[in-house]
Amino acid sequence: MRYVIEVDRLENVIDEQYVSIMEMLVEAEEIKPGVLMMLKSLLEFLEKATDTCAETADYIRILLG
Repeated sequence: MRYVIEVDRLENVIDEQYVSIMEMLVEAEEIKPGVLMMLKSLLEFLEKATDTCAETADYIRILLG
């Protein structure tokens, strides 16, 4: 169960970092548009991956009762 709790904690940390980095990208002036789009796509992919891990941890929590 401690791993489930740790996954939830890490997902929250990554959510906070995601928002922070997206704010930085919005304010960035020296990043080429193509690079900006790639970074945004990468960040969205990582955010979705961590959300999937958190959902899996929730299922494990349910199964363990």
